[in-house]
Amino acid sequence: MDTPEHDTIESSTQDRHQRLGSRRAVLVVHGPGAVRTVELGPGEEVVIGRLGDLAIADPSLSRRHARFSFDAAGVLVRDLGSRNGTHVRGVRVSEARLASGAAVSLGEVTITISVLSPGAPLLPGGIATEEHLFGRLEACCAAEAAFRRPFAVLYVRSLEPSLDVVSWLPEVRRCFRAEDTIAVYGRRVLAAVLPGASPAAARALARAVVDASAAPLAVGVAAHGHGPFERLDLARRMAARADEGLRVPLDDEQPEQDAPIVQSAQMKEVFALAQKVAASDLPVLILGETGVGKDVLAQAIHGASARADRPMRAVNCAAIADSLLEAHLFGSARGAFSGADQTRPGVFEAADGGTLFLDEVAELSPRAQAALLRVLETGRLRRVGGSDEIEVDVRILSATHADLDARVAEGSFREDLRFRLNPLVIHVPPLRERPEDLDALVSHFLTREAQIAGVPRPALDPEARARLRAHAWPGNVRELRNVILRALLLAGADAVIESRHLPPSVAEAGAPTADQALRARLERHEAELIREALVQARGNRREAAERLQIPVRTLAHKIQKLGIKEGYRAP
Repeated sequence: MDTPEHDTIESSTQDRHQRLGSRRAVLVVHGPGAVRTVELGPGEEVVIGRLGDLAIADPSLSRRHARFSFDAAGVLVRDLGSRNGTHVRGVRVSEARLASGAAVSLGEVTITISVLSPGAPLLPGGIATEEHLFGRLEACCAAEAAFRRPFAVLYVRSLEPSLDVVSWLPEVRRCFRAEDTIAVYGRRVLAAVLPGASPAAARALARAVVDASAAPLAVGVAAHGHGPFERLDLARRMAARADEGLRVPLDDEQPEQDAPIVQSAQMKEVFALAQKVAASDLPVLILGETGVGKDVLAQAIHGASARADRPMRAVNCAAIADSLLEAHLFGSARGAFSGADQTRPGVFEAADGGTLFLDEVAELSPRAQAALLRVLETGRLRRVGGSDEIEVDVRILSATHADLDARVAEGSFREDLRFRLNPLVIHVPPLRERPEDLDALVSHFLTREAQIAGVPRPALDPEARARLRAHAWPGNVRELRNVILRALLLAGADAVIESRHLPPSVAEAGAPTADQALRARLERHEAELIREALVQARGNRREAAERLQIPVRTLAHKIQKLGIKEGYRAP
């Protein structure tokens, strides 16, 4: 297994702690592009900052940001006069005592705490960073597309909120092979990439993980999906099904796709058009910027068509080398090229009777364009290296963010193929042009991802919401989802997502004027007053409205506008 960056402070003291059988604390530090572990024995301490004992190159940290110490009472964190502060559950603190399972935010760096009892195994080495995990995902996807080499993704999460990943990782680590890549993906989550693993092998390993741990775990297995993030997201969604009593959900159980989030008039018109074109077998060309949701629209068209009970296959034409794309699309005969030890069908045959979605179709090579045109005109294909023609019945949906007219004019895309692909055209507008969908998507992602992570859904600070609305979203819905995932991770146990939890490109978007900043502070103060009134009224809106001397209808409007969570109870 490749060894990623993995730092342990005072590693020479670990044997001593083990021999003495003392309690110890493990700090799991989620920094930029790396996950590090810090182990503290009784009476030991560590300073974390840009130039501390554990140096992290993150501009949100001060040089010496905070000191963590461990004694008989547990872990104590002291802020060392940092610029961005030390936060516990969203509250800035100068000093705080931390229980096992707590999360601390130092700027944009999140640290989770685990206190291990005497004799508990040490956190094993060889834990990958998230960056390394994504790199391995991309490499496995490329190998799968080029050489049909299978791989799978596991998403392991604790079903018990109090059990940090550090407490059960040593038990399950032994189940993995040397070539597998595993990474801490959250306070209660482990993600793993299994290169070369067949679906059956991945399922067996997942069941071994569940059986190996005394902690209640759920494991989602994804052995299909054409992209790295899609594969990981599918494993996440499968793991979330554990609430239905499935300990090892599998991706071939066909989980229901999330319903499209449609609030704006533009997207309602787009999906209404999709419903109309679904009744036809004509090809559809979907246009729109990267990450705008062209694949979601393609799935909606297939799902509303008469072919819905037949397979849908997807190919990213830009992700497969030109020399291998034809074999991937049309299949290959035995002996067609080096390594072709048997006849293999392509995705056209796999989608027979159903739908084939060609994403990034503008990136097809001239040779692949000619072969595709022939299949569209004749309904027949010939495998690479083969002589027999095979009849296929496939509806083509294609998508691109490129200007096909410009590609035709410059000679890089065939005009006759363009005519074959675009008898029906649907344009998906960018996210920045439909703010109603932005708010709905933010709410959806917060709810879904918090549920998958097994944490309470955090509220969204008014200033953070304003920054999300001001951002141009060049990556559209895909970028928004990644921003929300990042914010949830950095917020940790905090009850509110703030601007500091957003990436700099988003946090600095539409920097508020003095009036806007004042309005945001007033909204935060107003939200705090409403929360306090709800606590005093034990969640009764009418009583809370009387305390605030406002109508109940006004209170309900403010609760919705300010994103205030209810369910408050008096202490």
